[in-house]
Amino acid sequence: MRPVIKNSVTTFLALISHNPFLWALVFQALMSAFWSGTPELTLRASAVLLGTHLFIVYLCNQYSWKELAGILRVSNLGVALLSLLLKPPVGEEWAGVLYSKNAFSGLMCLSAILWYLHAVYQPKGRWLSLGMTVLSFAFMKRAKSAGALVTSFILIAFSSYLRYVKRLNFQWAFTAVVLFLVISASLSILITDNLPLIVVDWLGKDLTFTGRTTIWAMIIPLANKRPVFGYGYVGFWQPWRGFDDPAHSVITDNEWRPPNSHNGFIEIYVQLGWIGLILFFLAFVTSLAMAVIYLIRSKKPDSVLPLILITYMFMRNLSESAIIDLSYTWFYYVLSTVRLSLDIAQKNFSDDRTKSQEAASLKPTEPSNRAGP
Repeated sequence: MRPVIKNSVTTFLALISHNPFLWALVFQALMSAFWSGTPELTLRASAVLLGTHLFIVYLCNQYSWKELAGILRVSNLGVALLSLLLKPPVGEEWAGVLYSKNAFSGLMCLSAILWYLHAVYQPKGRWLSLGMTVLSFAFMKRAKSAGALVTSFILIAFSSYLRYVKRLNFQWAFTAVVLFLVISASLSILITDNLPLIVVDWLGKDLTFTGRTTIWAMIIPLANKRPVFGYGYVGFWQPWRGFDDPAHSVITDNEWRPPNSHNGFIEIYVQLGWIGLILFFLAFVTSLAMAVIYLIRSKKPDSVLPLILITYMFMRNLSESAIIDLSYTWFYYVLSTVRLSLDIAQKNFSDDRTKSQEAASLKPTEPSNRAGP
């Protein structure tokens, strides 16, 4: 029992020391029950959030990056195969087996990237991986999601870009990654919002941010009323409270009440204020730096995976709310951060083959049975 406790304490010290801002953000979500309009709801939701983070710590303690990537690919394959059993409803956008077409298309975007990377770095079963990549793109088309489509192409380009970044030292590599994020985020918004002719015929819909900017203009003045700590975790969007709902005045011209901000960064500002937003960006930059360190030092073929998952989270939250909630987007981001913290704490940068060779070189040589002269 004592070794288990000692190992757990060592693990959490490593996690907190390598990215304290992520855990401070979760702690703030728990503490926000004190200023939330619905403290009991906030406390329950933040406790579930903390439990999810602890479960991710357990997963990362049990599995390597290679194994985690396999789990993610197989789980996405399960969603895709189950969705094949459903027919898209006539005249509606397809959500597969998930609750919305945005969630489904976002997951298929990630599925396409994971299977594409597996095809590139693992020659065995390459055709199956490419087939799953094509299937994921087909599902994105059926869901008619421009954002997911644009994000998938950006991430594929990013994976190729990282081959050259890997050769740089940390300062230049980190700068190159940040520069790519800034440019790709700008291009994503530009293409999705202002260049519909690029893919409009293929997707069969008008490509705009579907009124998101109008929603943001209504939300930000409300958020500015409680700018420091926000309305509390899950304390803003509460339509069941009627006129007491903090978001009661957020309604579009066609009488639609959005369920969230449709932007992760605005969402965290609304719920946790400037303190939460600053903690998030500090945690994000720290995770990004750890991912760059892992990329340039690791000998593993899948060393690009942490940066891909972290960038995916960033890109998705430009038009969706998936920060510090129970979405798969946040789950994968925290998984990346926790696994990176453990790898860097253990200086785990060598692939399995290198480890075997090092172990063989350290193995004592057996004494020879031949008689001496």
